[in-house]
Formats: sequence, C-alpha cells, structure tokens
Amino acid sequence: MFQPAWYSKAMRLVGQPVGVSLTNGQGVTGVLCSVSGGTVVLQEYCPFTYWRREITLSRR
Repeated sequence: MFQPAWYSKAMRLVGQPVGVSLTNGQGVTGVLCSVSGGTVVLQEYCPFTYWRREITLSRR
C-alpha cells in the first residue's frame, strides 16, 4: 500500500500536540490520536471540554 511522505512523520507524532491546516484555510489544533488510511483523528481542545474530531485528509 502506498503511504504519502507525511505518513511516517505523522505516526511519530501520535500522542503529541499538533496543528493541522485544512484545505478550506482553517486550522485545527489538538492532540493527534491516530493516523490510518488517509484519516487523521485528533482530540481538539475546547476551553470548556474535550471532544474528538475526525479529519479526513485529501489524497492529492
């Protein structure tokens, strides 16, 4: 299976705080939970609570 160049670096960052730039120009910060099949899952920070937000990356 083909793995993009960013995949191995992302795997090393699981459990660490990260920032993700989305294709719509917005950014998301949180703790990287997992990377699998072009999908990145991070726990996003909110001042009142924590929640998980799944972000699917583009495979360009």
